Amino acid sequence: HQVQGELRYATDLGFFGSALQGEALGGSVSLSTLAGSESGLDLALEGELDTAEIAPWLSQPLLNFAAGKTGFSGQLLLGEEGERQFYLSSDLLGVTFDAPRPFAKTPEQPLSFDLAIPLSANPVMDLNLGERLSMQLVLAGNTLARLAASVGGDTVDLQSCEQRLCLSGTLSSLDITQWSDFYRRYADVAGDRVSMNTAASGAGESSGSRSSPEASSGPLSESVSADPQPGLSYQIDSLDIGQLTLASRDFGRARVDLWGVESLWQGAIESSSVQGSLTRENGELQLLLEHLDIGRFGDGESVTLDQVRATVPSMRVDILELRSAERMLGGLGFDLDTGQSDGALYATGIAGELW
Repeated sequence: HQVQGELRYATDLGFFGSALQGEALGGSVSLSTLAGSESGLDLALEGELDTAEIAPWLSQPLLNFAAGKTGFSGQLLLGEEGERQFYLSSDLLGVTFDAPRPFAKTPEQPLSFDLAIPLSANPVMDLNLGERLSMQLVLAGNTLARLAASVGGDTVDLQSCEQRLCLSGTLSSLDITQWSDFYRRYADVAGDRVSMNTAASGAGESSGSRSSPEASSGPLSESVSADPQPGLSYQIDSLDIGQLTLASRDFGRARVDLWGVESLWQGAIESSSVQGSLTRENGELQLLLEHLDIGRFGDGESVTLDQVRATVPSMRVDILELRSAERMLGGLGFDLDTGQSDGALYATGIAGELW
């Protein structure tokens, strides 16, 4: 990064008359004294950045879904002690979000972006993306140490997050196939070495919410710290989804929960047609469906083998109660193999009873 220009300072005038230009994050930035600053210590920023430079800067490959250059403005407030802040805002014109709904964005579509960073030790940063996403996060150097996020306009509070990465809120729709493809393209790495996973924490426990696995970490201290190498833990707490779909099949309104620590995670889904959990421990997946109603999936195009193979990994599947509307069909379990090179699906170790 290069910076050039005049930086002036006087005891009674502060930085009055300063003008700097530089380069950062693939774009340009200029700094000047903020108009109306009584102390003269507050600076205004204007510039342009390339969003493709953010992912490598923060070592977060998941952020590669954003591409394009956009203008920004900001303020660096250095005057009043206790109120020293860095603000940045943009309309993100020119930026594309290659993401499923409701986070997809075209270059010509404006979307407000606001970032506030207190100038203090281990600052808790506030980031808002319109009404789609609100986040509070802490960095350790250029590495994400803690993050709490909320979707759908709900408030977010990092102090209420008992894991490293947390997510809560409401989504109008969620397509499992699209998000599986998104994860595979931008975050899928070997084993459990993903440096950032989406996860969640509500401001309080909702009625009927499930307990976290005993392996999850205990409550954190009241202070927010930026441990440079925190253990990976994450939580989604009662994410409400208006319409959950897999391929073209509709599961209706659903609630999703997820907890994870290191090599163990467990997710739960509850809707009118399906209720169950998916557990991954030491790389092994097990799907336990307490209730599956194949008569409530609604209309839609036929699901192809390629769609299943692209969305569903190999796993152990146990269905305790299989129904078609009011008709009880039985229960069964099997080992599902979706990774064979011949393009077929294999079920082995089949046990149970159907009638």
